Formats: sequence, structure tokens, C-alpha cells
Amino acid sequence: MNVSVQYQIRGHSGNQIAASIENAIRSGRLHAGERLPTVRALAARLRVSPTTVAAAYNA
Repeated sequence: MNVSVQYQIRGHSGNQIAASIENAIRSGRLHAGERLPTVRALAARLRVSPTTVAAAYNA
């Protein structure tokens, strides 16, 4: 799977990660239909648990 995310998702809590994604949408850096990294891939990159990323994605 090729994920083309052109911005840096940041955060160490579910709320911070969700806010980072929301900011990318508002600023136009994330567009409709663009894929986000998988839960496990983003968790590994941010060094948080997959549960934290899943909570952010479900927020």
C-alpha cells in the first residue's frame, strides 16, 4: 500500500494526533481521499501505542 501523506503528523496523545490531522485538513495540506498511514506505521513513527493512534483516528 502506498500512502502519500505530504505533511508531518505529530503528537504523543490521541488528542494531539487528532488535532494534527484536523489542522492539516483545515490548512489544505490533507485532501479528501488522501490516505493516512496505517495505525501501526504511524504508531511506530511517533513511538506511541497503536491504541493511541486508533483513538486519534476514531476521534
